[in-house]
Amino acid sequence: MISKSKGRNTEQRENMRSGNGTVSLTALFSNGLPPKCRMASIITLEKGCSIGAHQHQGECEIFYVLSGVARYNDNGVFHLLEQGDATMVYNASHAVEGVSDEPCQLLALIVLD
Repeated sequence: MISKSKGRNTEQRENMRSGNGTVSLTALFSNGLPPKCRMASIITLEKGCSIGAHQHQGECEIFYVLSGVARYNDNGVFHLLEQGDATMVYNASHAVEGVSDEPCQLLALIVLD
């Protein structure tokens, strides 16, 4: 399956998971995903925008930083993430906030058990 960049669906979410500001999610595929993949998106966080702390049970979420800098809460431990860094959370809590002047873009995948 090929997904061209033109025509992708972008959704704006206010205060996502009790975070700050507006988060932009661009779905990579509009025709559905494999059964064990719940999300495949590009998440864009402007400076100060965040996805609040939440847990993933029975699934894992992977972030890969495409651009910008993010402050990542890994189950209560904070890290700065830059382009090329990756995270994975499974049965634990995480949160993320854009902290650079340029937008932070994350490739985000959620995979079910």
